[in-house]
Amino acid sequence: MAGTQFACGVCDEKSDAFHFGAFSCNACAAFFRRIVSSNQTPKVQCSGNCDLTNHILRRMCPSCRYDKCLKIGMKPSAVQSKRAKSDEVPESILEELKQSYEHLRELRRHTFKNETSKLTFFEEMDEVVSIDINLILDTMMKKFTKLAPMTDDQHRCLITNFLVLFIIADQCFRSIDSDYTILANGNYVDVRNTDQHYQSTSGVVDENRVARTSMFLAPYWRLGRGMMFRRFTELRIDLNEFMLFLGLIYWDFGLPDQTDECIEICLGMRTRIFEELKNYEQKKCRNDGFPLRIGEIMLLLQMVQKYSTVMQEYKTIAIMESPPGLQICGVCGETADAVHFGAHSCRACAAFFRRKVASGKPIQVSRCAGNCRLENQLLRRLCASCRYDKCIKIGMKTSAVLSRLIVKSEPSSSEFSPWMGENLLDQMKAAYERLENARSEVFNLETRVPKTANYKELNEMCNIDISLIKQHYSIFFQSITPTDDDQRGFLENHFIVPYVLLDGAFKSQDGDLDFFLMPNGDYVDIRNLDNFYQNPEEKDDSIAEGVTVLMKPYWMLNQRVLRKNVKEVKLDLSEYLFVSALIFWDFGIPNQSDECIKVCKQMRSRIFEELTNYEKSIIKTDDHSLRVGEIVIVLQAVQKALGIMHECNDISMIYNLYGRECPLIKRTELNEFK
Repeated sequence: MAGTQFACGVCDEKSDAFHFGAFSCNACAAFFRRIVSSNQTPKVQCSGNCDLTNHILRRMCPSCRYDKCLKIGMKPSAVQSKRAKSDEVPESILEELKQSYEHLRELRRHTFKNETSKLTFFEEMDEVVSIDINLILDTMMKKFTKLAPMTDDQHRCLITNFLVLFIIADQCFRSIDSDYTILANGNYVDVRNTDQHYQSTSGVVDENRVARTSMFLAPYWRLGRGMMFRRFTELRIDLNEFMLFLGLIYWDFGLPDQTDECIEICLGMRTRIFEELKNYEQKKCRNDGFPLRIGEIMLLLQMVQKYSTVMQEYKTIAIMESPPGLQICGVCGETADAVHFGAHSCRACAAFFRRKVASGKPIQVSRCAGNCRLENQLLRRLCASCRYDKCIKIGMKTSAVLSRLIVKSEPSSSEFSPWMGENLLDQMKAAYERLENARSEVFNLETRVPKTANYKELNEMCNIDISLIKQHYSIFFQSITPTDDDQRGFLENHFIVPYVLLDGAFKSQDGDLDFFLMPNGDYVDIRNLDNFYQNPEEKDDSIAEGVTVLMKPYWMLNQRVLRKNVKEVKLDLSEYLFVSALIFWDFGIPNQSDECIKVCKQMRSRIFEELTNYEKSIIKTDDHSLRVGEIVIVLQAVQKALGIMHECNDISMIYNLYGRECPLIKRTELNEFK
């Protein structure tokens, strides 16, 4: 379990991690590394049973200390492999991964022997995935472990994080240009007809169960295609890019139970991969467009992290017995996939409404009483007049259609798209300055003396700060996003929590990682969470101690996943603002319309263009693309921190935290069901 404390097997001090094959403290791990690296075994000058049980006694006898290291399972080979790692990494990681991937393809062809592609069912899919996992472990996983030697437990940590993500990414890569999800054996899943996918191959068919399962899980299939599969097709990811992308997924950091040594190795491998990606894109693009291409590929890391969260939700829904609430089209009663033009509707009724408004022609009133039945796919087509009236009645707005038509027909119009001809960075700086001025006034920052905060003060401050963010910063992004009010609202709700996480990491990047700085100038001392969770009105101190035991692992994981990453990247103000803009104009969000997705992609392209130009002006070398990649990877760290927030939400539902839940949890719940 992440966050569980163990004693060092050598000196009984607190063990922070697994070093060289055993739990030990940093000091004993460093001692073991020095002895092994020197190739000199300590001389025996005692009876062989010296007391090593504290940080003073452990220094008295190197011989007994080294023997104890070996006795608890520390392996000299683990140190040797790390010392020799720079000599063992091949010149081209790309070529090594391509050879391994080709080997995997050959094994798949030999194992599945599938000559024709056909529609597959869920039972067959489970069997294929189970077989394929073994093939992946025998090929790609062996290659990854050889490219960067480390301890077995750390390889298991990376493989556990990587395996499912690889299967997803591999399906996306195979399915480029296909309307289907292509499996490892060549068969496919028709996402448009999940009823058929969930039929049993045993011949026993429970139609109600199939319909129920499909109803629950089909939205996750569609969300996956919209989030990941479509993006692979749009970017036209080639084999070389895909291989390097897999390397970035495997050598991840900030994982539970990952040691500092493993993180250091992963960061080094990511740097090498990025260099190879940069060199490849320079040759491929043959112009200055390669930083933009690199940025787009890096953004796929965020997509993978988001899709991983979707998979967790999918798993939860698959286990649940009670059905989740479904949205129904207000016009015809079919399932509504999103909010269109201001109301929940299906795609067909949304397209009908768009066509009628765009034509500018009045609806011809048919010979009816004005109350025609529209409750299925057939009846809704029989009376355009009643169907249009029903669209208006449920709240669909003609202005939402017209605003999009104007944006498409007049892209240079400053009235509807003011961002087209102006510098976004300057506008973001002005909006952020307004936010900071508001914070200074509300929190009295000029005269306030910083102090440690408790959970009540954090909750109160957080609620006030979220209101300030909405009033002074996110409203700027909404004002220049040419889509309807509902979609802008979805973007803002999706933006607030990730932005608060990013903002806290940005403000804390120049200080000690053990202190979490708050917008009002106060701070949380992560080393002393017992005091943070104390409530003077409670007589029972064990409540705060119990909450600390539950929540401290999540504080520490957030520290490693996000705040440490931001501290290492060292974002300046402009880069921080660019990242916040990429968070706002996100896509693959539940209830997000196709039109909104298109706008967000346009805005993200504009942000990338300005970010690239900004880094060019700062760095003045061809290596500005490396900096762009480092900044974009921060998005992945933010997405991971958001996943930690969801885990905290689960904990708060299982255990009674006595009002000590993180105030952002309520925001995540609101975003889930808004």
